Amino acid sequence: MIKLSTEYTSIYFINSIGSEIGGENYLSIDLKAYQIEYMLGYIAGSMTETNKIGRLFGFNVPYSFSMFTAFIKGAKEANPLVKGHIITMNAWGDEEKEKGAIEIFKANNIDFIGGSTHEGYIHNQGILSVGEYYDWEINAGEGVMASSVPSWEFLYIDVIDSLIENGTMPYNNIYAGIEFKGPPIDISQLSVKVNRKIAKRVFSIRKKLLEGKDDIFCGPMKDYHGTIVIENGTCLNETQIKLWSHVTEEDTVNFGDYEVPYRQCEPGTYYIMNYLENKISCFPCPAGTASKRTNENSCFTCPPNFFAQGEGNVNCTVCPAGHSSSEGSYECRQDPLPWYAWLLAFGLPVVMLIIGFLLFVCSVFIIQYLVQYIKKQRRILRTAENMSISIAKMDLDNETLISLFSTPFPTGLDIQFRKIIENLRVYRPYLPDTLFAKDDIEEDTFSLARRVSFSSSRNKVMPLTRRGSSSSSSSNFSTRSPEEQAGMVLEKLQHRMQTGLELKTCTLMVVDFKDINQIASEIDPENLAMMMNQALSKLTIAVKRNNGVIHSIQGDKILCSWNAVSRIGTHSKPAVESSIAFLNLIDRKKRQWEKSKLPIIYPSISIYTGECLCGTLGSHKMRSYTLFGPAVNIAYAMTKINRYYNTTILMNDACKEKVKFWCKNRIVDKIQFMHHRNHAIATEVLYEVLIEKKEEDSSWLVSSTMNSTNDVDLSLRYYNMGMISYMNNNLEEAKDQFDKALAQHNVNEALRDTIEKVNMRMEHDNIEPPAYVIHGQPELN
Repeated sequence: MIKLSTEYTSIYFINSIGSEIGGENYLSIDLKAYQIEYMLGYIAGSMTETNKIGRLFGFNVPYSFSMFTAFIKGAKEANPLVKGHIITMNAWGDEEKEKGAIEIFKANNIDFIGGSTHEGYIHNQGILSVGEYYDWEINAGEGVMASSVPSWEFLYIDVIDSLIENGTMPYNNIYAGIEFKGPPIDISQLSVKVNRKIAKRVFSIRKKLLEGKDDIFCGPMKDYHGTIVIENGTCLNETQIKLWSHVTEEDTVNFGDYEVPYRQCEPGTYYIMNYLENKISCFPCPAGTASKRTNENSCFTCPPNFFAQGEGNVNCTVCPAGHSSSEGSYECRQDPLPWYAWLLAFGLPVVMLIIGFLLFVCSVFIIQYLVQYIKKQRRILRTAENMSISIAKMDLDNETLISLFSTPFPTGLDIQFRKIIENLRVYRPYLPDTLFAKDDIEEDTFSLARRVSFSSSRNKVMPLTRRGSSSSSSSNFSTRSPEEQAGMVLEKLQHRMQTGLELKTCTLMVVDFKDINQIASEIDPENLAMMMNQALSKLTIAVKRNNGVIHSIQGDKILCSWNAVSRIGTHSKPAVESSIAFLNLIDRKKRQWEKSKLPIIYPSISIYTGECLCGTLGSHKMRSYTLFGPAVNIAYAMTKINRYYNTTILMNDACKEKVKFWCKNRIVDKIQFMHHRNHAIATEVLYEVLIEKKEEDSSWLVSSTMNSTNDVDLSLRYYNMGMISYMNNNLEEAKDQFDKALAQHNVNEALRDTIEKVNMRMEHDNIEPPAYVIHGQPELN
């Protein structure tokens, strides 16, 4: 790469895990991975029970030697009796070699291994481990105590920013450790199996390294043969560490290089390897399978309509005509006779007669379709001409446009004209009166009637009658008194405003910021406005990505909707996805607020799917798209219930039915929503969307079978069965299911709190659903 950099001086080259120094367009980057290895070694030395720990090498290079030296030195600090064991793979990530080496370690009673890229296999052998260059606990489970995790992006961003701003490399050679900004490499979160004493010492070492106090390669230090290679009081510099080529500690056991034996299994067979004895055995492929190449570790299954009879097959044979087979079959079976064979048996003349009749019917339909199509095209042309003239005159209430909205089967052109007219009607109140057709009211009519008439013409929502120059309608209006004229116009305006509302099934989401009033009293208004703007910007991103609309902000509550303004086929799931996306975005802001020593805003979210009235209301001076009805009231009321039950995302039964196969949920309670006059509006079963955090980046996920433990699954199952029994008045069965739920491990605190509330109601023989009064003082019994 250095040679290329000298030939192409206009191109910048970056070499990761490199130590060479080149020209101005060449940069070598290396990480002080040995710092993390020292902490991982301390964990290994503290937790080994046999005082034997193992370390895998990819190759015998200075990079590997420096990492093992730090690993064994950290282990010796924790346990002076520990003994190190090493095996060199001469490969990176070779699964078979690593499995064989792990079997050797296991046979020698080694109970802690580092340096492997197959942590899941180690965990299955009952051996503890530490990972390298990845947080292996995510995929390998509880057997991984910690890992080294690099973050190259911090270094790349600095280099790219410098190239963009200055046109030069910021460094010539980088040997970055934990003390570097970022940091570019660090230790992962420790496993729960690491006790507090060990974790405290590891964090102490990390703090020391962050301060730049790196004394890992300071003497005295001996090599594999017991010779002192670093004198007491002497420390190696970065260049010497990069060139380090010693295996330290004379009691280290080197098993040497591990090689996989040559495989000699012929086609039609597969091999099984005994890693401990380093032997390979060949076996013939069973019936229904085959292998085409030599040295296969498994046989492939014959696809449908192929078979492999007997053992040791090299290929699968296709079934003969009229025969078929299922996947992995060793024989083919004869197919049943097709349906057309029976048809031919009844006679070909009958079939031809039916085909002729069908052709005749099709020709009749085609002719009718062509005639209708020609008529339709002519009608479209006439309609387009009349509509264009009406739109050009801004006369939006004539008969042509009225008939456009009453067409039962609108064409694509009709739909586009509808959209144009609807947009013109929405923006009509904000346009000058001179753009519209004049009203039919005479100029000398009473001033009140004239003002109301002009206001009516600007605020029409849906046209009811034709606005034209008909002499009969004009004379009928002009013969009435001014008061009657005003009344007619007001009645017409009121009816049009009412017809502007539409009853829709939509999904509402109300975001409630907890304790925002208390936070407002603790910080200055500038910081409060900054935090709220940041939170609202994250909410806007989450809602817009999922095709939602933010409607209004009322104090500490924000109303969002789906399928209200624009039609969406599936609207419950996007609402739930928006809520989880918002929690992820706001969590990142929480860390910034904590660094700035600002209080934290904790949102809770209520999601309700139901029918509500939607439409545009207002006057010619101001209009607003409005949602109201019981669904909106219940959605806002659910925020109080969210606080009462200490839940994060709450949804009703209609929403749950749309997302139940996508995410887990638990029954919170059956709530009866009451009017302030003790009139029941609705009784809803409310559910909590179960979410959990990923440890590596603290982001929220929907809890599913793939990322939850069996204990949590059982606890949730028993809890939901108990709630169903409770709501069906089976109190004894409900108590039994609740006891089973509480007996599981890792029970969620919100779930435990709900069980306590329900048990308290059952002890007082109160099985009625809690009542929530929407208007007035809220009460939950």
